[in-house]
Amino acid sequence: MPSLSNVTTRQAGVIIALSVMGVVCYLAASFDTFPGDMDGLKMFQALRTPWLDSAALAASFPANTLVAVTSTPAISLALWFGKRRADAVAVLLVLIPDGINALLKLLVDRPRPDLSILISPPHNPSFPSGHSVHAFLLFGLLIIIVGEIVKPFWLRTTIQALLVAVILACGASRVYLGVHWPSDVLGGFLMGGLSIVAILWVRKTLVNRGLK
Repeated sequence: MPSLSNVTTRQAGVIIALSVMGVVCYLAASFDTFPGDMDGLKMFQALRTPWLDSAALAASFPANTLVAVTSTPAISLALWFGKRRADAVAVLLVLIPDGINALLKLLVDRPRPDLSILISPPHNPSFPSGHSVHAFLLFGLLIIIVGEIVKPFWLRTTIQALLVAVILACGASRVYLGVHWPSDVLGGFLMGGLSIVAILWVRKTLVNRGLK
């Protein structure tokens, strides 16, 4: 049984985090860019080469909508049949924050940069970056699950480092491609982090009720 002080501290942390997210969303709705957004985007695009164009597209691919809605249930099923059923439910729950984020983008309604290098750039609102939310959520959960499943230290840390690289590369690719401001990506990571906390709470509740 957690002590009252621990519960209070946890609740206070959640309230503070949600408040920060609310303030950031309000500012994103009020301002098309944050300080440093334009400079950051131009800095990324100053690195342009054909090789990096292809690498950025590849880095964005795992969080594309079609890939996300097919790969997430597939990973969940693999975990379920691998007797990691609480983890399977946790991974499947990733799709809920993805959907909430789509609605949040409509509420904030921040325009995207007009510096896209894509032939057919997206036209839906910009904040928070949906790719960044999904990448942080799915691969962040997998980092935690891998930490519990994989026993050899060298293999565990290698896989986790690769997953961290995937998250960062996905976020950076959205700025490089000119479809998001840096603050869109950071907002996506913040949304993803808050969602992971909620999903881990659900997973812990399921484990406590006997779902392994």
